[in-house]
Amino acid sequence: MKKKIIIAISSVVVMLIAGLVIWINDTNKKAEDFFAFRELLDEDFFPILRDSGDYFDTLIERENDIGIYFVEDGYEVNLKLKSRLKEVKDVVIKTDVKYEDTHALKKNVLTTISEMEDLLGSLYTMSPSQYDFEARKIFYDLLGRGTEGLSKQVREMNEILGEYYK
Repeated sequence: MKKKIIIAISSVVVMLIAGLVIWINDTNKKAEDFFAFRELLDEDFFPILRDSGDYFDTLIERENDIGIYFVEDGYEVNLKLKSRLKEVKDVVIKTDVKYEDTHALKKNVLTTISEMEDLLGSLYTMSPSQYDFEARKIFYDLLGRGTEGLSKQVREMNEILGEYYK
């Protein structure tokens, strides 16, 4: 009788230990997947996100001579950003992720890239003359709405990232 109790208790302990080992292993794999994707973002995505923010800031700072800015540098900067975004988008799409948190981050990044591409494309085609006040108003309304949408995406991204940096 004692032997059966010892065997039953031993079996339960072994199962608990095995379950714990499996859970720890799964958690480590999730973290490895997430941090590997995060490293990719550090190298490719976050620099362009920062550069796009700088570009949008420049558009705001140059409101009074926006037409001149686009002729001097604005068109070229916009095209370079769109080209870099396309490259980053291709890399992100091709990156295989296996776990739910990393999938959520990847989806958020792709949505952010898509919104940035749309905004940059719209700004490129709408670049107003500094003397066309109505066109400038429409341009800056679009810029404001676009950057608000991007800010929302970045906040969601930070929430996802925050789960691993507590």
